[in-house]
Amino acid sequence: MLGPLQVVQGETVLDLGPPKQRAVLAALLLAQGRVVSVDRLIDVVWGDDVPASATAGLQAYVSNLRRILRAGPGDSPMASSVAQPIVRRSPGYYLDVDAETVDLTVFTAGCVRAAAAVEAERWDEVLAEAEAALALVRGELLEDLADGAWVREDAARVAEMSSECLANKVIALLALGRVPRALTEVSRLRERDPFADRGCRLQMLALYRAGRAAEALETYTRHARRLDDELGLEPGPELRALQTAILRQAPELAGWPRSPEWTGAAALPAPEAVSVVETTVEAGPRRVPLVGRGRELARAGEILARASAGATGWLVLSGPPGIGKTRLAEEIAGLVSADGGEVIWVGCPDEGATPPWWPMRQLVRALGGDADDVLEVPPDADPDTARFLVYERIQSLLESTPGLLAVIVDDVQWADTASAGCLAYVAGALRGSRVLLIVTVRDAELTPEVARLLSTVARGEDNRHIDVPALSSADVATLANEVAEEVVTAAEAAELADRTGGNPFFVSEYARLPRAERAGNEIPRAVRSVLDRRLAALDPAVVSVLRTAAVIGDTIDAAAVPLLARATGLDLDTLADHLDEAADERIIVVSHVGDGYGFAHGLLREQLLATMPALRRKRLHAKIAEVLSDDAQQGGPTRRAQHLVAAQPLVEPAEVVRACRVAAEQATAQWSSDIAAGWWQSALDAYDLLPASAREDGERDALTVELLEAHSRAGRGQLVLDSVQRYLGEALRTGRAATAGRVASALLRASGGWPWLAPGHDPGQLITLLERAATPSEDAPASAARVLPALAVGHCYHPDPGIAAELLDRAERLAEAASDPDVLADVLVGRLITYSGVCTLSHQTLSWVRRLNSLRHSRSREDAVIAHSVATMAAMNLADVAGARRHLLEGIAGSEELKLPVLRAQLRWMEAVLAMWVGDFAQAARHHATAAHVHEQTELYEAGSGLLAAASLLRERGGPLDPGWTDLHASQATGGQGMVGVVRTALLTLATGPQARADAAATLRRSVDATGRGHIWTTLGHLTLLAHLAADHRLPEFADPLLVQLDPFRDRIAVIGQVGLAGPVSLATARLHALRDDRQRAAQDVASARDIAERSGGVPTLLRCRLLECELTEPGPGRSALARTLASDAAAAGMSTVVQAARALV
Repeated sequence: MLGPLQVVQGETVLDLGPPKQRAVLAALLLAQGRVVSVDRLIDVVWGDDVPASATAGLQAYVSNLRRILRAGPGDSPMASSVAQPIVRRSPGYYLDVDAETVDLTVFTAGCVRAAAAVEAERWDEVLAEAEAALALVRGELLEDLADGAWVREDAARVAEMSSECLANKVIALLALGRVPRALTEVSRLRERDPFADRGCRLQMLALYRAGRAAEALETYTRHARRLDDELGLEPGPELRALQTAILRQAPELAGWPRSPEWTGAAALPAPEAVSVVETTVEAGPRRVPLVGRGRELARAGEILARASAGATGWLVLSGPPGIGKTRLAEEIAGLVSADGGEVIWVGCPDEGATPPWWPMRQLVRALGGDADDVLEVPPDADPDTARFLVYERIQSLLESTPGLLAVIVDDVQWADTASAGCLAYVAGALRGSRVLLIVTVRDAELTPEVARLLSTVARGEDNRHIDVPALSSADVATLANEVAEEVVTAAEAAELADRTGGNPFFVSEYARLPRAERAGNEIPRAVRSVLDRRLAALDPAVVSVLRTAAVIGDTIDAAAVPLLARATGLDLDTLADHLDEAADERIIVVSHVGDGYGFAHGLLREQLLATMPALRRKRLHAKIAEVLSDDAQQGGPTRRAQHLVAAQPLVEPAEVVRACRVAAEQATAQWSSDIAAGWWQSALDAYDLLPASAREDGERDALTVELLEAHSRAGRGQLVLDSVQRYLGEALRTGRAATAGRVASALLRASGGWPWLAPGHDPGQLITLLERAATPSEDAPASAARVLPALAVGHCYHPDPGIAAELLDRAERLAEAASDPDVLADVLVGRLITYSGVCTLSHQTLSWVRRLNSLRHSRSREDAVIAHSVATMAAMNLADVAGARRHLLEGIAGSEELKLPVLRAQLRWMEAVLAMWVGDFAQAARHHATAAHVHEQTELYEAGSGLLAAASLLRERGGPLDPGWTDLHASQATGGQGMVGVVRTALLTLATGPQARADAAATLRRSVDATGRGHIWTTLGHLTLLAHLAADHRLPEFADPLLVQLDPFRDRIAVIGQVGLAGPVSLATARLHALRDDRQRAAQDVASARDIAERSGGVPTLLRCRLLECELTEPGPGRSALARTLASDAAAAGMSTVVQAARALV
């Protein structure tokens, strides 16, 4: 109620329907459990315009609200004593809800407690209660219904209560000696009610306590003048007495609101003596004050106060261009500096291909670090480790600052992917440091990395996001008069507000024009014409320099000046004169970053570029690229490639292709695969501009494969599929069968050792295109052999496993006929990936691995890594844990050497599986965290993989089980029903109680009824978990059908791909036999499981075997002793469910 009316259920805001329906609920809430008559409700809803059907309409609204608010037992925050929160009672209705679920009730109680604590001088309690109460306020009472007369009286009461609570907070802050925070809060209080003596009095006291007596008296003078001018009143006697006390510097003020006898006050700053000596100060350059941002500054002051106290905070300032995000950040920076803090500005250039880490280089240098050292990618590190090492170095630099630090990242929407990823990491990792990070971002479509950064910041409880609003008409008038050289009338200000939409940049630009020029503009050309007239006032030579600078970039720093001089042909002195003239006219301003200039606003740069003829702009790009040809600085090749791309078609396409290739290779070396993909795409586009006689299909296909592989390395699985679909379509339309084979070969390896088709995803038209391309061609007979394996992988989840097998057999026959090792390698890789993690073919998988590794083909090094990765699952399934570890180490070494981040991330999951097997749960959790963070930045089954891994580790540890796990539903993001079914089964083994047992029986019934499908990578793990589920919930009726399916695999370890572990199958079958009361078979199978665990270091499995052996032992002292020892060992291993089960046997 404290803001727009909302009902929140869990994390969901319920849709309460149209305004009249919302008004019914609001009126019932305001009554606080009292009956509201039908007549009163009709008056609230319709006022004086009551229709004949009002009663029926009211009943419909009540019925709708009941349906919206109704929920299952325990699910609704609205329900208290009855299922229907809206209860009919003559002569109307009342709302039966728990008072603690209504923010107004909680707020009122908090305000009352804060006031009582003030009376008792319990200042810590005052502060805690006031802050808790004020945190509930989102706006005015029932803000969306505030036009109704029935709301106004309550709204005024709540507003006064809120102001009183805020005043009590200020008093408490003063009592506790937290004067800077008190100053911030009292500014909010004054903004709410500028005519109140109370707010003025507290502001004067806070200023005096801060040692700013002169400002305290000036505050009184301004307040008295305002009362007299606008209301014809004088300040009250209490305020006048305070003025006198400040003038005589009364000692009792130093401890206020403590009593005069209080002696526990810390040393306070001595107030400045109020000087009456008039001085003359020479006027310097006047800065236009910030207008209309009091509310935003107050919110910024709150987060700054927390950061100053040691709570790291983030502040996002968003809005359209020109709204004043950077100007507001400058004002906040001033507050930081005034508080003795350090401010660092980081700019994100508006360039299409900024070199990786560019903004982070600025940050590192500003923090006193060596950017080359800090951002250097370790040559022997895998991609995950390399990225995190750089992240952690930057985090350490931030943490090492001794005092308050504010880092302002301007225009973060243009941050490169590497820098945005680093900021997202810091947003989640940096804690407990006196650091405030402020980012400004335009309202625009954001890159996935920047969107992820903002999402991470939003999850921080103490972070804030301010959508910087347009100025009000009154603020427009104030700003215009500050900027204009002549007075702007009220009528002119109103017209200006209408034309500019309250955009401060546009207001300022208009106001700088003479009145006659302001009057004649038409919308929407007005703003553009204003910018044109600003530029027209400059010497043409200056404009020419600015246009060249705009083409080079948005910053004219020390590195850009020599480039600008060579591109314009000017000597440095002349160039400096032109830049100074532009700075005098505020077209460029001193940059926050570095020692150069930047455009006063991005719109000015955009206008300079937009008014330049396209051909001239391309010539400038070509000239700049020529100047950069010998640039060996960091990012030089990337900048040259950027200008060559922009200069097309005035430059040779072959030169563009070479430059883009170099830029792509540099980006790849820095693990910036997204940026590399952009350069490969540019190279491909430029290649298509070559004359037909100079183009070769093989060369173009090589660029296409590089592009697809860059997308794959970046984890853009869906983008790879879309691109493959496009390139396959082109190849089929133009009859280029060999191209179709090369593209299919790239698709085959797009997801490392996992199928390119993610669980639960629809391949769409791609399967159809692959089927068309799989027809053998006379001019390229081997191409079909390369397409068929990719097609087989696309059928890996098909219910009929024979389809994929037949496709692979056809492919192998064609490959053998072609006698081409590259083609045969595609077939073998297709077999490995189609059956990746499938237990029925584990022996065959290892034979395929040996065969593939014996081939001498062009991609043997990369394919060896894929082979080792798939072999980890096969070896682990065959209970060869040592072999799985050998393949893992080989795969890790190869993935790091060849910079294959997707495969390295998959192997990271497998490292966690092996850590779980030996009982190193902490190490497994660390691997999970790293792998999940990497996969979060990709399209690689991220949600489903993470869920399976987390559920597997949770089951090994024995919980704790999050109560919200039952809300897990199948979706494409979670890997479809198959992956979610496995996760739910694993978690159900931890759940207890009648409902959990009923859910387990339903799950088992569905799963047993669905038998008959071919095995996929989750099948054996799921069956093993189902067996444990039946045993855990004592459901013997499912034992026999599960034993039929599990018996062939009793010598295996059930792994779930590379992400999950279900343990030895024989342990599951042993428990099923015990459930059937067949102790002899149970003892045989548990002995088999124990043997596997003992020879491979499977500590958790060994503990579970000991538990089952205890359960099979007759009760008595011997069993009790074994159980006590087991409970102790399981507790040391961190397996809580084994501990509980063992103790139950004592």
